[in-house]
Amino acid sequence: MIKHIIFDLGNVILRQKINFGGDYFAEIIPGPVERVHAFYRKYKKDMVSGAKSFRKILELAQREFNVNSSVDNLFQKLMNNYIKDVEGVDPEIIKLIDSLTKKYPVYVMTNTIEPHF
Repeated sequence: MIKHIIFDLGNVILRQKINFGGDYFAEIIPGPVERVHAFYRKYKKDMVSGAKSFRKILELAQREFNVNSSVDNLFQKLMNNYIKDVEGVDPEIIKLIDSLTKKYPVYVMTNTIEPHF
């Protein structure tokens, strides 16, 4: 028996061009894309759980990839790139949510990273 329904925000309710968070890192961190993606995967759990602050992870990226930009600048670039990437909400999903709320409690949850707040 279904008691609750949960929707994810990114690429479910929100329509985005990029599906993999590592691609956002690859836009702001110079270096081979595969290496930047590996860095992202290594720290993704820490980013979404808050085990390490996002700014601390950017500091680690600065050192690992020899980036000259400040942490604040990297953070801002990543945030701006994400905002540009979001195309809006999916109207079909909104209709589905509206219909489901008549029968079920519906929630939105997401495992996003700090610049996407």
